[in-house]
Amino acid sequence: MAYIVGYDPRQVELFCLDSEIEDKSAIRVISAFVDSVIKGKYKFYTEGKGIEENGGRPSYSPYSLLKLYIYGYMVGIKSSRRLARECRINIEVWWLMDRLKPDYRTIADFRKNNIGVITEVNKSFVDFCQNELANETGRNLFSGYKSVDGTKIRAVQAKDGCYTLSKIDDRIENDKSRIADIENYLKEMSLNDAKEDKENSSNIELEATVKEKEESLKKYKERLEKHERIREQMEESGEQFAENDPECRLMKGHYGEFHPSYNMQSAVDSDSHMIEEVKVTNQCTDHGLLKSVTEGIENRGEVVELVADNGYDNKEDIEECLENGIKPNVFLGRKFDENGSLIRRTEAEISFEYEEGGVTEEEKESIEAEDIKKCLRRGVVPNCYKDILEPVINDDGANKLEQKGHFEVEKDDPMRIDSMSEEECYELAKKGYFVRDIKRDKVYCPGGSILRKKSTKKNGAIRYCNKLACSSCPYRDECYTSTRTRKWKEVDFSKGSRIKKASFRSDGKDEAIEELPDDNTCRTLVKEKIRVVFRYRPNMEKLEKRKCISEHPFGTIKRYMNGNHFLLRGLKKVNAEAQLYALGYNLKRLFNIFDSGEVLRAMAK
Repeated sequence: MAYIVGYDPRQVELFCLDSEIEDKSAIRVISAFVDSVIKGKYKFYTEGKGIEENGGRPSYSPYSLLKLYIYGYMVGIKSSRRLARECRINIEVWWLMDRLKPDYRTIADFRKNNIGVITEVNKSFVDFCQNELANETGRNLFSGYKSVDGTKIRAVQAKDGCYTLSKIDDRIENDKSRIADIENYLKEMSLNDAKEDKENSSNIELEATVKEKEESLKKYKERLEKHERIREQMEESGEQFAENDPECRLMKGHYGEFHPSYNMQSAVDSDSHMIEEVKVTNQCTDHGLLKSVTEGIENRGEVVELVADNGYDNKEDIEECLENGIKPNVFLGRKFDENGSLIRRTEAEISFEYEEGGVTEEEKESIEAEDIKKCLRRGVVPNCYKDILEPVINDDGANKLEQKGHFEVEKDDPMRIDSMSEEECYELAKKGYFVRDIKRDKVYCPGGSILRKKSTKKNGAIRYCNKLACSSCPYRDECYTSTRTRKWKEVDFSKGSRIKKASFRSDGKDEAIEELPDDNTCRTLVKEKIRVVFRYRPNMEKLEKRKCISEHPFGTIKRYMNGNHFLLRGLKKVNAEAQLYALGYNLKRLFNIFDSGEVLRAMAK
């Protein structure tokens, strides 16, 4: 049977490399983008600069290395070693790099030394699409409303080396327990050795065991010192601690697991499904991030409209967006109806600091942030917000005004808890109290464990808990009421409060717990400024389309582009890597919208 016969690989052949690359290939667009849009716009750092004057070898062109990285992130190749290999085996990379084959260290150093420039590359691409490409094709790819969402992407950090205060407390207790066990063992061995005959052959085995135990004791003492240093550092900073990447945080993933990660935020256009803005933060939740994500797109001569899920349901954040010319449509949290069922809220009351006076028709028509803020603070809805806002009117026909107050807790300490030692705090807690150490930001519980800060509630109260301690606490069933969603005790303290009475007697006696003095905390009522109230109704029709806009880019980046983890460490470097992810995705999306010829013609102008 005959087969198709190819060329002998040892045969010498003359060919043009350009003829092997398709005219519509993505690498032609990448090369044209760097040469026409990026070249000469930014200043790159190159280590070989000046070396050639002394007879040394010149450096590689930063534009060639930038092309290599854009191509690599677009096809899911991020490692400098793998990119160096592609320079040797991939014919498309041959064309892109002009047959240059830089070492992996050169490739890695370029990314490390040019973080600032790499961060701006995707922004330059967005500007190109809004200007040159829009003029060439007649279509602006970023003219729709924006869908804001976040996803967790793994950091370069092992989970075992990322500590919370509760975790480090548990490690320290474990170290102390191991040290105590080994010391007791060595003590018993020394007593037994004194009774036995030193010439007994069995002593050789005992000596070997004792030596191993002594080495283990030394190791655990070193670990204890290390963990205590980490705890001191965490108590001073109030932040988590990570050994390899200090700026990453333990974050809860989609399936409930916790991993050291970063929170990657993106604003995706509703028409083209392209990423217009991307930002990386180490905040574990999305609350309060709506305004910060849109900082790069808010001042473009128009009101920016957003859609976001209920993870962004933060009253202060929504109010800040509205005052700055951003129109947010946010899924509101759920509430209980008359039948006790949870239903989605479709409206909410928001308020702005009240200013007396009127507004002109020009100011109502304006889309400038200053004019919008002036209208809102004087109780008038700007025309650009008419579909989501309306003023709340009293029976007398005037705007509804409110003046709320909050308690400021003074730093008095009538019970002198701040001057107590840890042992005294433990003894006081065992009498049936939760005792808060404000200086170290922890709570001693009646069960003899330490509760650490979990979160700060909207009303300013600080919540403490310890899941590990509650799971094995002897007073577990008495201390809290078990529910389907919560299986540990959570205790809330106001800003300056130091002690709370527990709901049971921890020592098992029937005597009532001693009542706390009335002045155990000193509170002062502080009245806030008068605010004018509006009724906020997000556009539910646009909100229903949110998933179809935001989830697709994240899925492409994580699955197709191998973007489920970062390679760099630190917020600044990780943010640059996220920009490369966004640029790679945008290029892929661009080729599905326009023919490469149209894009190349726009870049040539």
